[in-house]
Amino acid sequence: MANPWNDICEWVRSQSSNMADIVQSLASQNQVSDIGAGDALEVPASFSPVHIFVALLFCVWGFLYIRGQRRGADKGAPGAGGPEGPPDPPPPAAGGRDGRG
Repeated sequence: MANPWNDICEWVRSQSSNMADIVQSLASQNQVSDIGAGDALEVPASFSPVHIFVALLFCVWGFLYIRGQRRGADKGAPGAGGPEGPPDPPPPAAGGRDGRG
């Protein structure tokens, strides 16, 4: 019976050239070969979409927070038009007390 470690080592040796090619291609991932040396690949510094989304989310949160604070202050103020006391009972059913028309 063959030693399984020998089989594994043989497989690794047979794959070493493929692994070397993969490592070489990964090392050259950041190179672009079809652009001349005169072209600049600089991205202007600006807001990324994530920054814009977070800023928009913060604005919405701030608006809702301030609106809730104002609404809470309006409910506590006397004469602010809020409900005073329990709500009115519902109207009686049409057709009298027994509910028949």
